[in-house]
Amino acid sequence: MVMKSYSLDLGNDVQQRLLIGSESVLIVDRDEKIAATVEALDLTVFDPFTKAQDPNERFAVNITHGLTAGLITAVNAPNCQMMRLSGYENSQDILEWPLQMRPLANSGAGNDQFTITLT
Repeated sequence: MVMKSYSLDLGNDVQQRLLIGSESVLIVDRDEKIAATVEALDLTVFDPFTKAQDPNERFAVNITHGLTAGLITAVNAPNCQMMRLSGYENSQDILEWPLQMRPLANSGAGNDQFTITLT
């Protein structure tokens, strides 16, 4: 896909716990989300509307940025759920989709929603 923008929001709920005898900062919850704006494709190639309608539909989101060794970043989310599209966007008379996805855990451990690899 041709992509205009991408973001991975960890959605961390970070709270201070300041007690007598113990001070800490805790991550008490998280709600990861992936957002990407891409050029719209023919629906026979990729149909985000159908994917968003089926709550059991899963797909992988793999992004690689960079070409030079030591400056390459890869973000892989192997088990994503498409969220409902909020509409279309138009940039320079090119139709774009603002996609919202939720990376889900692959295992019961709940800590494998995505990986970030630097090479």
